[in-house]
Amino acid sequence: QARNRRAGEIYCQLVKVRTDIAHEAGYENYADYAYREIYNRDYTLKDIQPVWEAVKENIVPLGEAVMNSINSRDLRGLHRETRSSGEEILDAIQPYMSRIDPELGETFDFMRQYHLYDIEYSDSKLYMGYTVALPAYGTAFIFNQPYGDFQDYIDTIHEFGHFNETFHCTQHNLWADFNIDVGEIHSQGLTLLFTEYSDELFGSYGDAFSRIIIWNILDTVADGCLFDEFQATVYQNPDMSPEEINRLFKQLAEQYGYLYGDDEAVYDWIQVSHNFQDPLYYISYATSALSSLDLWLVSLEDRDKAVDIYMELSEISLSLPYRQAIKEVGLRNIFRPEAISRMAEELEKRLGVARGDGTGKAA
Repeated sequence: QARNRRAGEIYCQLVKVRTDIAHEAGYENYADYAYREIYNRDYTLKDIQPVWEAVKENIVPLGEAVMNSINSRDLRGLHRETRSSGEEILDAIQPYMSRIDPELGETFDFMRQYHLYDIEYSDSKLYMGYTVALPAYGTAFIFNQPYGDFQDYIDTIHEFGHFNETFHCTQHNLWADFNIDVGEIHSQGLTLLFTEYSDELFGSYGDAFSRIIIWNILDTVADGCLFDEFQATVYQNPDMSPEEINRLFKQLAEQYGYLYGDDEAVYDWIQVSHNFQDPLYYISYATSALSSLDLWLVSLEDRDKAVDIYMELSEISLSLPYRQAIKEVGLRNIFRPEAISRMAEELEKRLGVARGDGTGKAA
């Protein structure tokens, strides 16, 4: 609460500064400015609002049901099974990359040959993961601080999706496009395609590994919408006080499935650095995750078609904005009425769960 008080004052200052920037550029508020000018989106706040509501109604309860479907004993076993060094993780997943697509396998081999990664534990590393382009060398580099469990496998596959896209990007770095909604499909889509090999990799714990990946993606959709709605509301009401912002976050977080006590306000939103450094970024995790789930559903019907779509998206790189890119490869338009509810129904059927089986997420 004390940290929130100090950080909240800084946050309100940032909101005012960014609002001034938006006004100077001719925008009514910073949310609209960021959507268009910073993130190059081909959808607007008005377009995304029905997505927020559809996610609350369909994806949030589905995510709870998927988490509750995971056997706790299998989850503990998976935790023990996946305590691995970075090199052991790379050894384990390397054979499957070429099985997804030979080009992926070649890129993975190159990454390992030249040791373009730092994924071992160190006391001096932050708990985070990212991939950075090395344009002067025509390649990229992966950084990750491991947790010591199954998340390290997921994070490594995720970051390699970014590595592969960056490695094959044909745009010169000086004028490269930035469409992060597309970029996160490269990472999240690959983790979902990898679930095909969960049983081979982890035996009886394979189903738990697959469901954890799917739950992670569903949770990403929910959090992406939560933080976007939170930030958009604040930036459309830039005179809100820190206390009003705390109350707003609790109100919205509970709509997205979080469980809090009886206090009127909550304070933990300050722990998400995007709120301070990259406002209005978070929705890109949600849009890309929805399209990644759509890709996974395609793979269950036609694996080769799904891989072709994924590789085509990698070839497109970040050169097209989100709606144009998913139309180009034939994935569904998440902005159409009923698109998200139908996707949730298909996921329910495939996963053998029913929305309403959950009890909410502990905050």
